[in-house]
Amino acid sequence: MNCEEIVLPPVEVKRFQTEPALQCLLHTIIFNRSLHSKNLRPRDADCDIFDISYAQSDNKEVARKVTEGIRNFLKKMDETKIDKGVASIAFYTTKESQNFLMNIFGAREEKFYWEKW
Repeated sequence: MNCEEIVLPPVEVKRFQTEPALQCLLHTIIFNRSLHSKNLRPRDADCDIFDISYAQSDNKEVARKVTEGIRNFLKKMDETKIDKGVASIAFYTTKESQNFLMNIFGAREEKFYWEKW
């Protein structure tokens, strides 16, 4: 399966701007990737720090996962005292593994990435 990789130009923000910047970027990517979904209900979100608005899905599970991912990212940056980082998001489908060794060790599904940002 081919995987498209989209590389955005670097975005430099101060530490206190990192969470809202990632919220805006990740929700925008996810929202645009899900435009084909019949269950899509857009919700406006405001980013006061940057004085912009963006669209995001009203799906609470998506919002929870984005927030959780950002918090994990920030926690790692704080733990390692690194002031620069690279965040990414990937979209994939899963298939039951045909690999005998993977099945023995419990990995019954394989991820097939089709897009990475």
